[in-house]
Amino acid sequence: GLSAGVMSPRLLKYNNNTLKANFFINVICFMCLSFSARAGGNWGFWSPWSACTTTCGDGNITRVRLCNNPPPQKGGKACKGVAMETQPCKNTLCPIAGGWTAWSHWSECSMTCGGGLKSRQRQCLNPAPQHGGKPCAGEAADYEASCWMHVCEPYNPCKDNTHSCHKYAECVYLGLASEVLYKCVCAVGFAGDGFLCGEDSDLDGWPDYSLTCKQNATYHCQKVIR
Repeated sequence: GLSAGVMSPRLLKYNNNTLKANFFINVICFMCLSFSARAGGNWGFWSPWSACTTTCGDGNITRVRLCNNPPPQKGGKACKGVAMETQPCKNTLCPIAGGWTAWSHWSECSMTCGGGLKSRQRQCLNPAPQHGGKPCAGEAADYEASCWMHVCEPYNPCKDNTHSCHKYAECVYLGLASEVLYKCVCAVGFAGDGFLCGEDSDLDGWPDYSLTCKQNATYHCQKVIR
């Protein structure tokens, strides 16, 4: 037998091997636990796409995801890749309100005397309303009064050469107060009602031949036979 407190060499060798084995097992388990504790993160599901950033025209839609499936543990690596994605989107065309062009030049006065109007125009084409945009506010035409304010001369057919006298007659203006504005008087050597004049070689005030004057007119149109 062995005295108390003394191990046999065989038992001592066995105990040393056991201690070494236990040491290595503990180290490996610690490494496993450490690796498990530092596990990297993993992405969760993408969110639905957001609404377009604009109500009309070009914009963007966005979706996101979180690194939470699972999240990184105790210093583990973060998820690889992007947490947000963006894509272009396009809604209906945006309304465009109309705009006026510049005013045109003023027109000529509508009258030559007695007061008239001048006008100018513009168009709703700068730009024209599009896609339901508002029309131009205001007027497309502008008017200015009081041009050519001097008093008009009385209408005078003789002066304006708008009378109906014969070519061998003189137009005599009678004025606005008269029932008729003018009368026609055949020139010397001619006779008739002034609207028709025939030769009067004997200068008796009657044409040498019968004239077909205006209806019911007898003034020097037909020589009286006595």
